[in-house]
Amino acid sequence: MKIAIIGGGAAGMAAVWYLGEHHQITMFERQATLGGNIRSLGRNVPRAGLPADLTLDAGVVEFSLENFPRFHALMDELDVELHDVPGTTALFVDGCPPLASPGNTLAAGRTWVARLAAWWRLLPVARAHRQFFACTRDVSLAELYGRTLDAYLDEGPFAEWARLLMLYAYSIPQEHLGRLSAALAVPALRTFLEPHQWTAIRGGVYTWIERVLERRSPEIHTSARIRAVRRSSSGVGIDLETGERLRFDKVVIATTPEQVLHLLTDATDDERRRFGAWESSEVCTLVHSDTGLYQRRGIRYFSEFDLFHTAAGLRGYNAYLNRLCAVPESADTHYSLSYGIDEEIDPASVVHRQPHRTPLYTVEAMRTREEIKATNGQRHTVFAGAWLDDGLHEGAIRSGREAASLTG
Repeated sequence: MKIAIIGGGAAGMAAVWYLGEHHQITMFERQATLGGNIRSLGRNVPRAGLPADLTLDAGVVEFSLENFPRFHALMDELDVELHDVPGTTALFVDGCPPLASPGNTLAAGRTWVARLAAWWRLLPVARAHRQFFACTRDVSLAELYGRTLDAYLDEGPFAEWARLLMLYAYSIPQEHLGRLSAALAVPALRTFLEPHQWTAIRGGVYTWIERVLERRSPEIHTSARIRAVRRSSSGVGIDLETGERLRFDKVVIATTPEQVLHLLTDATDDERRRFGAWESSEVCTLVHSDTGLYQRRGIRYFSEFDLFHTAAGLRGYNAYLNRLCAVPESADTHYSLSYGIDEEIDPASVVHRQPHRTPLYTVEAMRTREEIKATNGQRHTVFAGAWLDDGLHEGAIRSGREAASLTG
């Protein structure tokens, strides 16, 4: 079959992999490069003055063995090299004692007295953690779809940690955290608040996209502007702004959900209702070399993801890229990926600013998701994306695989 795939992010590229061995694939991506929220400096993004042998990720970074099984299976198929990274994390709320995972206190080489003090501060977090598990254990999916995450969180350090962990996982702007659907957040928190073994891709996450392109060789249209997607009983027509009109047997739309109605000029009333509830936000991550946010707080150990709630009211994270991206230990510069705490970062230290488009997983939007999944594949049209699954890279791969199954 001739299959069009609209969207060159993880779900679209997974669909290319699973379909491309047997079908003729044409991919359309509106950006100038493929990858979606995969942005690897030195791969699909210029290095911007970094050393020639250095690759840093400015988007998706790390994956746990326990929660990303389909992703790791795909990396094995593609012969992509992974390396282990620690799973350390800490929460810094200005005006309060810091809270750090046990791995932090061990890795930082603190005295036993300092370690005991750090672990003692974690006891209230552990109690709240257990309470969260207890109060969500028997909750039905229907109830989760009707409530926000805040319905299951009290105030306190665990609640702040949980909210900021969701901000980290889904790049949610601070002002929208209170709208986050429990149907997405509660299963994620129940999964990720357990010990895990984390991995990262040596040479940047975009490496796996390159392997797919090498082995499947789809026809690629970047900077593509689609005027219309039209469905008929015999197939799908795609009209480009250049005036070109193309015909396909099927189409996989692997964009964020709020873009769907801009593409479908013949959307049904049901499609308009399902996708009209979805919104998106534009967020921006920074790759930088500023360690001042740690020095000002007397912090010596940089975690894989440190969560901050500053005195100025900023909420965000800082991920230490030297460990995540396997930067040689001999390097003199400390690189990090941050989001939401721009005022804490010296502008002169910023190596790269990366915009991202992310869905807002609101209660109103998430209520339509099961119906979209139940009707997926109708009218020669298949939808794919992490938003149809767990919202993460694992979900994108699973959704791309499911799209391939529904398509052909």
